[in-house]
Amino acid sequence: MFFEAYYELLSSRACIGYLISAVFLQTIAYTFVTLADEMLVEKYRLGTSVALAFAGIVFAGLVGAFANAYLAKRFGRRRLFCCPWSL
Repeated sequence: MFFEAYYELLSSRACIGYLISAVFLQTIAYTFVTLADEMLVEKYRLGTSVALAFAGIVFAGLVGAFANAYLAKRFGRRRLFCCPWSL
């Protein structure tokens, strides 16, 4: 019964699409967390203020996520993402 439920779930094309998307997003997040320190120190020479720069980047992503959620709730996803100025 347990494996049958997994088979039914994983045989769905929509589930596979969401699963692949989630794997890519999680990989990007781990890569960012792993390489952010080296990139900020070596390329931008921030030194001891790496923590503040990292926090600023994370905070900007958080603000963007909340703005996206607010706009999607207010205007609807279809109007927000299917408009002439979207990519």
